[in-house]
Amino acid sequence: MPATFVRIKVRAISCHMWWQGVDPKRLPMLILTRKERESIVIADTIFVTVKKVRRCRVSLVISGSGTAVSGTYDLRIGAHLQVCEHVTVTVHEASEGRVKLDIVAPRAVPVHREEVAARIRAEMQVRGQAARLGLPLVAAL
Repeated sequence: MPATFVRIKVRAISCHMWWQGVDPKRLPMLILTRKERESIVIADTIFVTVKKVRRCRVSLVISGSGTAVSGTYDLRIGAHLQVCEHVTVTVHEASEGRVKLDIVAPRAVPVHREEVAARIRAEMQVRGQAARLGLPLVAAL
């Protein structure tokens, strides 16, 4: 039964984006689980932070540059929020202080858990410093 519900919501999102001139078949969906006070980073500038998880509702804080919907949102399971152009976040499931979020975004838009995004930024800084100093890059084993 939940799979049918999710399928209906995804179709609704796809139809919404189709009307905006986006081909929904080209947009992948990513499902990430987050606990309270954990974040997802979209396009390196938009942060979606889980503020509070209750049985049927989730409070999300949307912040950063590039979003027109900054603020705190109290969403029910199945509700979706268009964070920026062509990127939609849907509350898939909530239980025991955790929430599953579906993120629909074009392949060109990076979507990462906050800790992964921080590691990628640190790696890019090291590579930039090595390039400025003319040092060869060594792959980690």
